[in-house]
Amino acid sequence: MLNFEKLRFLIVKTGMEID
Repeated sequence: MLNFEKLRFLIVKTGMEID
């Protein structure tokens, strides 16, 4: 589950950067 949270955080961070 920890990996999933880390992946989600990365996705959110990347999305923010792209936006």
